[in-house]
Amino acid sequence: MEYDISRFFAQPEGMPFSSRKATMPWAGSVPIDRSIIQQQWSELQQIDNGYQKTLLYLHIPFCETHCKFCGFYQNRFEINAAQNYTEFLLKEIQQHSQNKVYQQNPIQAVYFGGGTPTALSTHNLLIILQALKSYLPLASDCEITIETRVSEENKEKLAACFAAGANRISIGVQTFDTDIRRKLGRQSTQEQVLEFIDYLIKLNQGAIVCDLLFGLPGQTSEVLTKDLEWIESLQMDGVDLYALNVLPNTILGKSVAAQRISIATFEEQQQLYLQGLKQLTEYNWQQISNSHWARNTRERNLYNLLIKEHSNCLAFGCAAGGNIGRWSFMQQRELPNYYQQVSQNQKPIAILMQRPSWADKSAVVQGGIEKGFLACGRYFNAEELSILTPLFEQWQQSGLCLYQNTSLRLTSKGRFWASQLLNALQQFIFLKAD
Repeated sequence: MEYDISRFFAQPEGMPFSSRKATMPWAGSVPIDRSIIQQQWSELQQIDNGYQKTLLYLHIPFCETHCKFCGFYQNRFEINAAQNYTEFLLKEIQQHSQNKVYQQNPIQAVYFGGGTPTALSTHNLLIILQALKSYLPLASDCEITIETRVSEENKEKLAACFAAGANRISIGVQTFDTDIRRKLGRQSTQEQVLEFIDYLIKLNQGAIVCDLLFGLPGQTSEVLTKDLEWIESLQMDGVDLYALNVLPNTILGKSVAAQRISIATFEEQQQLYLQGLKQLTEYNWQQISNSHWARNTRERNLYNLLIKEHSNCLAFGCAAGGNIGRWSFMQQRELPNYYQQVSQNQKPIAILMQRPSWADKSAVVQGGIEKGFLACGRYFNAEELSILTPLFEQWQQSGLCLYQNTSLRLTSKGRFWASQLLNALQQFIFLKAD
C-alpha cells in the first residue's frame, strides 16, 4: 500500500500546523456492551500482567468555586456530601484492592485529582491515605501527589498529608497576577498565593509544584516573565507550563464564542511558550517533558510521565478513569450512580473500552514524544522508516526536530507542536495496522 506521507508535512510558511489539538489516549478504542462490563471486569482482575509499571488515580469530584476556564467541575462542595463520598470511596477501595491486578505490582505513583482533593476535611484525607497504605502495595519510593488550591485552611490539611505519607503537592496557580486570576474566577490575590507557597516550601517535606497557563485573556509576555520570576525566587521544585485550552462548555468558552473575550492566537501562544522555555533554561531548570520542568531532583513528575506511556493505571472514585493493559475504563460520573454500584459491591464502571493491538506501539511513541526524544529505529521497522524518513526530514527543515541515526529529537518549536507530531505518527501506526 502506498502512503501519502505528505499529508503530515508542516506548512512551509507561517504556523507549521493550522490547529493544535491534544491526542486522546483512548483513540481507536472500542467500548463493550454495558451488559457485560462487570463480567469482563471480573476477568481482568485475575489476569497476570507480569511486570508492569503501575499507577493509582483517585478522583475527588468537589470544588469550592467554579473557575471559568475549567472543564472538570462536577459538584459544589458541601460538608455532608464530602463526608458521604469519602465513606463510599473507602468502600470501593476495600472491595476491590485485594484483587490480583491491584496486588501483583508495586504502585509507583498515586495521584489525588479532581475537582479539588483538599475540599475534603483533614480527617478524611488522612483516612484515605491510611487506607491506601493498608490495602495496596505502594512502592517504597511511591510518589503521592495531592492537588490543591490556595486557601488558608488548606495549609493545615497539607501539613497533615505530608505527615501521613504524601510527598508532592500540586497547586493550580495559572498566574500570580491578581487581576487575571479574578477574571478566571480565582479568589486569592498574588500576595496570598505567594504566602501559601512559601509556607509549603518551608515545611520541607516534599516537592511543591504548580501549574502555569500561557495565552490567558489579558496576559502579556511581561506577565508571564513575572510569573516565572516568582517560580524561581520561591525556589519551587517543579512547574507545568500549559497553553490555555478553551473548552466550549466552560464559562470562558461561552464568552469566547460570544466574542466577549478574545484569546491568544496559536502564533502568540507559540511565542509565549518559547519565551517561557528560554527563561526556565536560563534559570537552569531541567525540562523533563514538553510541558514540565524540575528545579531539582526532588521533583520527578513520575505519575504524569508514566501515564503518557500508558502504564497500568488503577483508579477509584466517581468520574475516575484508568487502564489495565489494552483495556481503558471510565467510572460513573454522577454521584447517585456511583453510590448505587458501590453499594451493590460492583466496580462503578460506566464505560469499558478495548484498545487495538497497535495501541502498544502508539503508547511508547507517545511516551517518547512527550519527553522530546524518540528512538525511531527501536519502534519502526526498516520499511516503516523508509516511509517516515521524508516526513522527519521535512519536519527538520521546518525547524521542528533534528533527525539523526534514526532518532528524532524535538526542538523547542517542535515541543510546542508535539501534539501534532504525535498525531501524525499515531495515524501512520493506525494506517499500517489497518
